[in-house]
Amino acid sequence: RDYLYIPLGGNRRGPIRVIDQRTESDERGTTLAAGIITTGALLISIAILFVAQLTLRPIRKLREGARNIAAGNYTERVKVQSSDEIGQLAEEFNRMAASLEERDKALADKQQELLQAERLAAVGRLAAQITHEVRNPLSSIGLNTELLEDELEELPDPKSARAMLH
Repeated sequence: RDYLYIPLGGNRRGPIRVIDQRTESDERGTTLAAGIITTGALLISIAILFVAQLTLRPIRKLREGARNIAAGNYTERVKVQSSDEIGQLAEEFNRMAASLEERDKALADKQQELLQAERLAAVGRLAAQITHEVRNPLSSIGLNTELLEDELEELPDPKSARAMLH
């Protein structure tokens, strides 16, 4: 153990210079240690940030795929090559997207069938209305023809008048 001895009288420059040199040496060492620790902490922080970005990339891809599906783009598939839980979630997500795409196609097919059936029903209603409109005058004509035949029977020469009717 070094005990600093500062004599009270005489030459005080020598011991103070030693203390000053030790203080400067300690200060340089402390500054160097602080710089090394700060640089190390900065490098570790950058490495952690890089690892976090790599880890979160598949989750971002899933989020973008979910947004595309929500917008109605059922052909969108998520490409995640990992075999961990994120990869399994991406596979399930892709299966869900395929299922929604099939359901959408089936709904479109059913809608086309329904539209075709509706058109046929409209044509059927139109044909029934036309038939009704044509049948009314024909019935009237048929009834008047029968009445005319009955009246022609009463004429003296019914055969010549009947020939004109047929």
